[in-house]
Amino acid sequence: MPAPQPDGTQSRPSFPDNAVPGPPRMPGGVARPLTRMLGATLGRVAAAGRRMRDWLASYDVAIGKRALDLMALGLTAFVFLTLNRRFYWSPIGFDEEFFVWGGWSIKKGLAPYRDFLEYKPPMLFLTHYFALALFGLKDAGYRVFFAAFPLMSVLALQVALVARGVSRFFATAVMVGFVALFVNPAWHDTGLTDSESIGISYYLLGLACFLWEGRFIKLTTLLGGVFMASCVFSKEPFAPAVGFTWLTMFWLRGRGAPSLSSLKICAESYRVPASNLPKLSGLNCTSSCWPASRSSTAPPSTM
Repeated sequence: MPAPQPDGTQSRPSFPDNAVPGPPRMPGGVARPLTRMLGATLGRVAAAGRRMRDWLASYDVAIGKRALDLMALGLTAFVFLTLNRRFYWSPIGFDEEFFVWGGWSIKKGLAPYRDFLEYKPPMLFLTHYFALALFGLKDAGYRVFFAAFPLMSVLALQVALVARGVSRFFATAVMVGFVALFVNPAWHDTGLTDSESIGISYYLLGLACFLWEGRFIKLTTLLGGVFMASCVFSKEPFAPAVGFTWLTMFWLRGRGAPSLSSLKICAESYRVPASNLPKLSGLNCTSSCWPASRSSTAPPSTM
């Protein structure tokens, strides 16, 4: 027991310095690995946070770019539909009535150049057949097709230009200016049902497929050939433009010169539609029907 002091208090017990109690200490051999492990864990967490922040930032940028793309496409579509509105209610007129009649005849099972005669290329009648099959003849419902089909071709080319690296603003300005000329009523009798409009629509789709260099490039190249051939089979004077476009695409595929594989793909894309389209349209009967049509001016009984 501590001895009493003169003032009546008791003195505190004294301990040696090494005997003073304190917090427990971890051996140095265990503390250092745990510290390094904790530091490494915190570093990984911080790196993951930075990666997440960068990903969110890039995701926001991607969303912003897609929103701008949709706005640009919406602007082009708005201009097209606004200018094309007058064609919904215009009366049927010259050329259109013959093309619709040809499509209606195909729908009834007749073959062009065999059961009915018209000197226009076959894709005009086949395209009108598709329009009639989808939207019908009543109230000129087929004209919905001839609004959606050209609009789809215009938007497809705009998407292909932007994907190719063309400025979004420049691509939109070019396509809006093209639409203003394309849908101008001065160039059309009744609507976008004439041979020139159908041929240009196929040409734009083919050009969009040829310009595409993303996924499924072989498929888009094949479709480009099909659409370009359909363009020529809609209006023969488009043949020179299609031929030069087809050759130019070899030098726009990111190569200095056309490769043998690209030549084979593009040649095949033109061989397939060119060899099968006459069979589908009944052109194989032209030679047998043409002498009869020259010897008589009376219309066929099936008309």
